[in-house]
Formats: sequence, C-alpha cells, structure tokens
Amino acid sequence: MAYNKFSLAYEIATLYPKYPPNLRTWLFAPKPEDFRVALQEYCWIIYQKTNTDAGFQIIGREWDTDPYSLDANILGRAIGGYDKQASGKWTARPEGAPVGGLNTSPGARGNVLKMDRWHPTMNDCWVLGGIHRGATFKLVSPRIPANIWNPMGFPVVTAREILGLLHYGYETQRVGSDVQFVPRDRGVAQRSNITDYWDFMVEKSRQGAGLVRELLDKELKANLHAELLAFDRSKLRKVA
Repeated sequence: MAYNKFSLAYEIATLYPKYPPNLRTWLFAPKPEDFRVALQEYCWIIYQKTNTDAGFQIIGREWDTDPYSLDANILGRAIGGYDKQASGKWTARPEGAPVGGLNTSPGARGNVLKMDRWHPTMNDCWVLGGIHRGATFKLVSPRIPANIWNPMGFPVVTAREILGLLHYGYETQRVGSDVQFVPRDRGVAQRSNITDYWDFMVEKSRQGAGLVRELLDKELKANLHAELLAFDRSKLRKVA
C-alpha cells in the first residue's frame, strides 16, 4: 500500500530503534540536531519522487547509473562541502553557494544516489516508491561477486535492491541485452513496507557471501562452471 507523508514518518519512527548505533546518523555527512526527523523528510522526498515517476527505474552501481542521471536532470551528487561533477571529479563548493542537481531540485526525478545524504532506509524507500507504482526496474550493473557482497561483511546496495524486488513479487526477464525486473504478484508488491524490508535484509545478510551464489548471473555461473570443467590441473606447477 502506498505511503503518505504521515504513514511513512510513523513507520520510520517505529523502525528507528532497530538501527545499530552507526546507522543512527548520516553516513558521509554531518549529523543534524535531530537525525530521525531529517531521515523522515529525506525518505519522503525520495519515496514520493519515485512513486509518482514514470518509465524505468534504474538500479546498479553509481558509476553505471551516472549516464542515466543526465536523463533524470540530476547532474551531480553533493556530500558535505563538495560537489561531484558529471566528469566524476569532486570539487569544493564555495561557501554559501546553493547545492544543485539533487532530488530536491525542481523537475528532478528520483535518484537516491544523487542526494546529499544517504542511508539504507532511504534506499529502501527509493525501491518501494517504484514497487508501489508497479515500475519496471532495469539493472545496468552485471551480477558479479563485486556487485553483490562487500568483503567487509555486508551486501552491496545493488544486491539489496535486487533482493527486495524478488522478495516483493518481481521476476527477472531479459529484453535483448537488458536485464529487467517486472512485477509478477501485485498483491505481494502492494503489501511491501520498510519494516519488513529491513527485517528481510537483516536475515539475508546472515547468509554472508552465500548471497553471491544466490544472485550470481546464471550465464556467468554457467561460464564459470564450464571453465572449471575444462581446467587442466596437469598444467599446475608444484610450489616447494
């Protein structure tokens, strides 16, 4: 069921106690006086934009989604006192200069990677905004180990997005070279919510690197399996 501003804020308030200490503040940005209130506002901004948007919703690593950001009228990402240019270079923002190219800019579409704050629940709201409108998601990053599991011990955000879609009634389809996620069970999709999403990801994270085996691209799996079968062990050299 789609959120309104009040229902989303209420659920974030009930979810907040589940956050570990390091997620009770912003990542890579200064801490505001009231983090929870700020998080509620940012989550509503990104949820509303994706929920009222049209067309594909693009998922993947930031460097792969950057070309699509130009179509979304979002040119850069700001963190603290620095702006990321379209070229990928970070430059210091002059004191007092406005922050441009964010989702709060007029006419900008929803892109959670182009906000000046980030949090896993913001990312979940970005996904749920699309799920609640029945969006088709396009994956623009390959399903390889580096895009699924971080060696420091947690899923990469792209994996979080894919897992959420599959959990909420989506299925994968290939259209030419594109990998798309399309809604299969709208009832399940409409029942999705940020608390369940959070609990689901906590449980999935316990699989550890096993998530790689679950989400690895089927074609890549087949290629790796074929390479293993064809591997000639007789060519290995002994190490004394």
